[in-house]
Parts: sequence; structure tokens; C-alpha cells
Amino acid sequence: MLVVVVWGGGLLVTRSRVLPVAERPSWQHSFLELSAPQQRVYRELREAVFEAENQRVDQQAWPEVASLVDQGVPPFSRPTWSLRRKGPYATYVGEAEGLRWLVLFIEPEPLAAGQVADAKAPDDEEHHTLRDGTALHVTVWTAPMNAPSFEGVLAFPASEGWVQRVGR
Repeated sequence: MLVVVVWGGGLLVTRSRVLPVAERPSWQHSFLELSAPQQRVYRELREAVFEAENQRVDQQAWPEVASLVDQGVPPFSRPTWSLRRKGPYATYVGEAEGLRWLVLFIEPEPLAAGQVADAKAPDDEEHHTLRDGTALHVTVWTAPMNAPSFEGVLAFPASEGWVQRVGR
């Protein structure tokens, strides 16, 4: 039990610290490197994440893009967005301001009977805990418009050349 507590504390400290640019993985770049209109899309997506998460709790499913459009949730009001799901992965993929965008949600696998959930995930840029207690891994990614298109869900977009955009 002590090992789990120490490991969890170390994970929390590691995840909560701000990494200098030199220590970031090569696929992570600040959203501040984007043009002003692209930064606006990033900010809209970070806000839209919370709306989608709230609907995920209320509906027990990720909201369809049409539902987000009907509610006027930017940037989904642009006609280029789609929702893709596979197993624990849900992604919203679209185009805006000269880039392809991807928001990746990773949910935990359902627990088998008798299993106990891990410690609560930290609430930070990449980890959210929903009102129902579900811990999510949430990331925002960009790729150039000329990047190869794909079908389905990318579980690790960096492997396909996508850049994770971070606020820190």
C-alpha cells in the first residue's frame, strides 16, 4: 500500500510540474507557436472539451457533432468536424484556420468485478475527472492540411506526425 501512495505522489508531482521547452517530448509544442486565429481555435477547443465532457456524463455517450453545432459550441459550428470512436478512444477531428485538428479522449477500460480503481487522476491540462468520477486523458493535436488523411481513431497521433498542442 505504501508503494502505491509513494508512486501516486511521485506521479502527481511529475505531472503537475511545468516542463521547460527543452524537456518536452518532440511531439509537444506550445499553442503559442500558432497564428492568432489558430490560437483562437485551440482556446475554443479547450472550452468545447468541457461541454463535450458534461454531455458525456449526462448522455452516457460522447455528443455527436450535430448536437454541438445545434448548441453553437465553437469551433464545431464549422462544417468540417466528425466524431470517431473505438473502444476507450473518442476523437473529434476537423479542419480550421489552415490546420487539421484532433481532440483525443481516452477513457479507462471498464473495471472487472471486484477490481478497485486507481487513485484519482490529477486535474490538469491532460487529465480530467468527470462529475461521475470517470478519469480521462485529454489531448489536442494539429497536423498540416497536406498531411495524409486517416479513417478511424488514432490512439497515439504523434506516431502519424501530429503535434500535441499544450498550453504550458
